[in-house]
Amino acid sequence: MRNILLRGLMIFSGLLLSLTLCAAKITAEKVGSKINVTINGRFFTSYIFPEDEKYPFFYPVNGPLSGGSVTSMRNAVYPHHTSLFFGCDQVNGGNYWQEGLDRGRIISVNAQIEKQGGDSVVITDECIWSRPGALSPVKDSRKYII
Repeated sequence: MRNILLRGLMIFSGLLLSLTLCAAKITAEKVGSKINVTINGRFFTSYIFPEDEKYPFFYPVNGPLSGGSVTSMRNAVYPHHTSLFFGCDQVNGGNYWQEGLDRGRIISVNAQIEKQGGDSVVITDECIWSRPGALSPVKDSRKYII
């Protein structure tokens, strides 16, 4: 499972690197519970953080040439795979990876566009890892640079 996540992050990083090398104009717009990112006027990805999801995630992540998604939302074989996200299955008795909000979830409490325009967008977020009847084992600060 870890290898799949690492491969996904490598692909995502490679896509970002190839787009950055082209001196792209990258912009972002916060609309409700998501932040849409465009590169040279073309939609690239959304950082999605609604209250009813297991964790915040990026979907879709579009390729630089075709514009087609290189990620999937959910599928029957791996329903806990939600495009590109960061989570962990076992933390202090909670499960912050697989489906089921009652087993644990990661709640976005402050998703913001810190910087945009020019050759990058910076998205920051504060997240609380939570599950019913237990103290939060983790509070994290995230910084995504696209």
